[in-house]
Amino acid sequence: MGAFYQLVNSQGTVCQFNGQILADTTDDLNQFLEQHELNLIDDYIYDDFTDVLALQEELHVNLANEAQSDWFEITEGLNWIDSFVQALRSNPDSVVNQNRVLESLQDLKTQLIELQTQQLGWRLEIKFTDDEPIGG
Repeated sequence: MGAFYQLVNSQGTVCQFNGQILADTTDDLNQFLEQHELNLIDDYIYDDFTDVLALQEELHVNLANEAQSDWFEITEGLNWIDSFVQALRSNPDSVVNQNRVLESLQDLKTQLIELQTQQLGWRLEIKFTDDEPIGG
């Protein structure tokens, strides 16, 4: 089973970017990010509370508002990408498929810039496929 990240805006629209390499190398990239004291990719992934929401009656809590609050400001995303790219370029060959990762980050940045004009929030969501991951 393969997976890729997709960018979703706060209106629920999926914005296309090549997020497969980020999903394929998440563990290595998160380790790199942690070493450089940057937010992890995982920090920007929407947590699906579906299972928890199904239990909310039993838990006697209302988590609906929490599930809807996982939107990030565009400027935060742009700053994170710029810092991530700078760290990667300062440390050549520090991650596998670095050029593809840089291309994916540039693609994500382009999409965020487009969302910025619409003043929308964003988040990453993981999408699973039946396909094997590239190179896997």
